[in-house]
Amino acid sequence: MTTREMKMGSAFLISSPIKKEFNCSIKDNPSSNKAELMAVILSVMVCPKAAEVKIHTDSQWVINIFDKLYNETISEIEKSKVNYKIWWLLLLKMVKIYDLKINLIKIKAHGDNENNKTVDKLAKLGIEKETLMVEDTLLLHNGTICWRDMPIERNPILMIKGVKDVQFVDEFMSLNRSLIYQQPELLELIDWKMSLKLNCINQYDTLFEDHYLQSFRIKICCDELPTCANLKKRKPELYDDRWKCNFCGIEEETYDHLWQCYKIKDIVQEIISIFKKFLVNIIIEFSKDEINKDQLVDKVEELAMWDFNCHYNFTFLLKNQISYKMMNLFKFYKIVDLKMIHELIKQIIRKIILDFKILIWEYRNEIQLEKEKRYNISNKDKKKKKSKSTSKKDNGKHIRIEQSETNWNKWNDLAFHWGGHWANF
Repeated sequence: MTTREMKMGSAFLISSPIKKEFNCSIKDNPSSNKAELMAVILSVMVCPKAAEVKIHTDSQWVINIFDKLYNETISEIEKSKVNYKIWWLLLLKMVKIYDLKINLIKIKAHGDNENNKTVDKLAKLGIEKETLMVEDTLLLHNGTICWRDMPIERNPILMIKGVKDVQFVDEFMSLNRSLIYQQPELLELIDWKMSLKLNCINQYDTLFEDHYLQSFRIKICCDELPTCANLKKRKPELYDDRWKCNFCGIEEETYDHLWQCYKIKDIVQEIISIFKKFLVNIIIEFSKDEINKDQLVDKVEELAMWDFNCHYNFTFLLKNQISYKMMNLFKFYKIVDLKMIHELIKQIIRKIILDFKILIWEYRNEIQLEKEKRYNISNKDKKKKKSKSTSKKDNGKHIRIEQSETNWNKWNDLAFHWGGHWANF
């Protein structure tokens, strides 16, 4: 995207006692709310002391927040969680210091008001103007939180949470087992914002069954299921190259192979068929629309995730990785409430994990145990720890890897300057 697309125009018009107009461009966290708020701030800046001012605006958000903060002290405003707090503090300080009486009046957006039409045109032309620069000392208040020496305009609690979230995702993607997520084509298919929310475990959840499934899902996500491929890494003295897939006995047994093994192709197709029906039924249950079931079935069939050769296939659901196409399917059927979508997806993931566990994994474990008995591998052997003499030593040498710039810093910078969630970048 270009620098032009990172800018927004802001403008105001003084209709009396003399007619004056002003417009400029603004950047960093661009949004319609910020543009409207900046227009109010700029118009107040040119007012004389003790003036009574009527400001007409089509932003109900600005009016609501102004009315809420108008009678509060500066100290109370500093403790609030309102977005663009540093700009609200600047506005309210000017109002109190210069003893201004401000009356904000709501007008209809894109209506018949000629002055409003003029200001809209000025705002559009303002994108071509120089960017408004505000002295930092005007924005630095008590306890102002900054990101790379720039004051944070939005809710700082959510900003800090976002920084920690993006650090976690960056560390996860840096692991060798997560190399698959370094494919740009795959990254663009996943809704990372929802996927991250699904990975937040409820610490107050005490249901043993849910905890057990959560543990199983984490092993899948981290590629830590005790497949033969992993067992050979953990216990090479017990599991040699003879240990292949428990079903076909030819290929290396990995999580991905279990879904594509030709010996259990019918079981996998049964799981997919059951899951498609479940997906149709749960969308009908959660949707507020009258749904044509045949049309919904066709749309579910059209999803590319049923093809294992695609970058994103439905097995990623077991790892809490949700595709944009599935999210768009929910929105198409008017399922837009995020809490409802979150609950819906949790049920979907729970269903597919249970089917995989019961129909494939437990069946595989029975074969594995029989094979271990034939090779005289006992539970005691499997639990036996490696001797300390075989462990590697670093001989006091430490390797330090320096990076000029981390991904999580880049993502946060983009979110800071362009607005929106870091996962969008």
